[in-house]
Amino acid sequence: MNSFPLFHQLNNKHCLIVGGGQVALRRAQALLKAGVCIDVVSPVVREQLVDVVKESGGNIDESYFDEISLNKKIENKILANQNYFMMMAATDDTAVNRHVYHCAKKNNILVNVASDQSLCDVVFPAIVDRGATTIAISNNGLSPVLTRVLKEKIERLIPDNYGDLAVFMGKCRAKIKKLIPNTRKRVSFLESIAKGSVAEAVFSGKIDEAEKILQAKLAQETTENIAAEETQQSIIEDPTTDFSYTAEEKSAIYKVMAERRDMRHFNNKPLDEKIFKSILSAAHMAPSVGLMQPWRFVRITHQNIREDIFGAVSEERKLTADALDERKGEFLKLKVEGILQCGELVIAALPEGREQHVFGRRTLPEMDLASLSCAIQNMWLAARAEGIGMGWVSLFDPKKLMEILNMPKGSWPIAILCIGHVDEFYEKPMLLLENWTTEKPLEDMLFENTWHSGKGQNDTDD
Repeated sequence: MNSFPLFHQLNNKHCLIVGGGQVALRRAQALLKAGVCIDVVSPVVREQLVDVVKESGGNIDESYFDEISLNKKIENKILANQNYFMMMAATDDTAVNRHVYHCAKKNNILVNVASDQSLCDVVFPAIVDRGATTIAISNNGLSPVLTRVLKEKIERLIPDNYGDLAVFMGKCRAKIKKLIPNTRKRVSFLESIAKGSVAEAVFSGKIDEAEKILQAKLAQETTENIAAEETQQSIIEDPTTDFSYTAEEKSAIYKVMAERRDMRHFNNKPLDEKIFKSILSAAHMAPSVGLMQPWRFVRITHQNIREDIFGAVSEERKLTADALDERKGEFLKLKVEGILQCGELVIAALPEGREQHVFGRRTLPEMDLASLSCAIQNMWLAARAEGIGMGWVSLFDPKKLMEILNMPKGSWPIAILCIGHVDEFYEKPMLLLENWTTEKPLEDMLFENTWHSGKGQNDTDD
């Protein structure tokens, strides 16, 4: 990095520009937006530049100058105005430009010479102006064309009212800081605001709607934090019965449930065989309807089979993306490469011959699936306790997967499980971090006595 970018507060600062052509005009227009008072020295000045200087509150000296008179004019202006923070040379005369440079350096004033990068203390970047949000682009004058191309690309990517979002987030920053004191949680929450439905409402000009969404998200976040603190407090302080675990044991159980994550990113470190067998043993400890133990696992050890499975998942991923219409782009950002990267790949499936098991399944035959799901959850919790990541992939055509694995008729694959070492665990579920959806509070899931279409509530007579 040859130049360090800095954003300066320049309101009411003074700048002296030597030159009155197109380059001087562009520089003056940029400075005017920052509130700079501009003086110009040049025998010929464009009409537009005259208007810019007048609007800035500066003045113009249009008398002819040679090298001697120029030095005198500049020195007089510097003596008359001690507030110049910068001088700029924008003429086609190399000697004049160098005189401006030396005069600025003599008086410890920042200088920009438009035609000579070596004579610049500061450079003018290409600016993408989004109100309260400003993006500056520079390659130190190596290629103005490339800078312009980059600016055009960024302007297409960044909505015009992105500055409105900056103002909105600035106004609610103090309140969010007060309600979410934990720094990591607060940063994560602010990121969700900047990427999600709040930002979309602001971009659409619906500020009132954005505020309502923000309030709802804050209420949910604080409710969850309070509930988590109360749960943790009750675990530590309430021994309940003689059959309960110790406070430390209970805390560990709730901790592993809270920190379980559906992982999608793995490193290539091999998984210890003992740990892998322990995770599978946890699955085998799961409850099952009628003790039918309807879980079957296929461990994939051949690379070519793993690649075939990845191909089937990739095919379904594209079909799912097409079915999502406007959210297709967001969905495709969610990766499935963990199938190739994880230490162990396991297929969880229901076995054939399940119809013979009637106990607990006569009216609810899907209880075998519930039992397998319990086994998978056991694996997830055991893996997290061991510091191992696990991800459940469901993007596949079951019939195609059955063909790859040579599964018997009547069996049915339910999950592709990626298990292995990870560089870090997600702070929140990945779909939350990617702003795919938001979690609902427990209160929305809890009803009492009868089913309600809205939030759970007590059935009481007034």
